[in-house]
Amino acid sequence: MPRIANRLATSDNGAANPLDSLSARELEILHMLGRGLGMAEIAEATRLSYKTIANSCALMKRKLGARTPVELARIAMEQRLV
Repeated sequence: MPRIANRLATSDNGAANPLDSLSARELEILHMLGRGLGMAEIAEATRLSYKTIANSCALMKRKLGARTPVELARIAMEQRLV
């Protein structure tokens, strides 16, 4: 597990939450990933293009230190966004 994702899962020291760096849209997408929706399903639900969702996921992966959408979903569950 990447370092930031690991810190997210185990941190309780009151440090700044990396989720704070996400936009409202990114948090919405992260929540949907945590519920098990795929990027195509998220695109349909949000009425955004698949490319927009894929780009948002790429930005979130960079911000949170995740490598895959599955790791993003795991972070969402660990952070109780689901």
